[in-house]
Amino acid sequence: MKNKDQMKAYFDRNREEFDDQQPPDLWKAIEKELPAEAKDEKLVPLRRVWQVAAGVALLIGAAWVFSLQGEGSSELTNNGQTEVQSVTASYPELEEAGIYYQTKIDAASEELKAYPLNDADLESIKLLEDELLALRESLGNEPDDAQVVEAMIQIYRFKLDLMKDLLTQLKNQPENGEDEDIVVVPL
Repeated sequence: MKNKDQMKAYFDRNREEFDDQQPPDLWKAIEKELPAEAKDEKLVPLRRVWQVAAGVALLIGAAWVFSLQGEGSSELTNNGQTEVQSVTASYPELEEAGIYYQTKIDAASEELKAYPLNDADLESIKLLEDELLALRESLGNEPDDAQVVEAMIQIYRFKLDLMKDLLTQLKNQPENGEDEDIVVVPL
């Protein structure tokens, strides 16, 4: 501590000797050498950049899903009761099951419109719809229509279960970007 005080006193006494050794326009010369961009740059926290990027991605995803539902909603909901009734008129058990499941599927589809769906979920729903349409077309052309009817009812069940599972998962997702992995442990 004493050495620090002695050193400080020495510099205070001899400051003038040290000051005249500095070039007069040193800082102006240094500033001229700096690029102009470095003076005007603002630092943006990386967290803020990620928040903005996530917001933009969310908006793009929501717009994409709504556009798909706008185009594909007729596939999800218009396959409803009138088509089921026309195709299945000669198969009363399929007609009854088709109306029941399609009503439930339409309700689930309306609820799903409020949530952003990923491509895999939409593809799964579309795959089940395509399979159901293929079975409808083959109805009456197969030697054992009872198996086709049973397969169609099974697809209705799978589709409804898939939509219910998606709704459950989407409703249970953390809100406001909360991270599920963070655990607070009292000490």
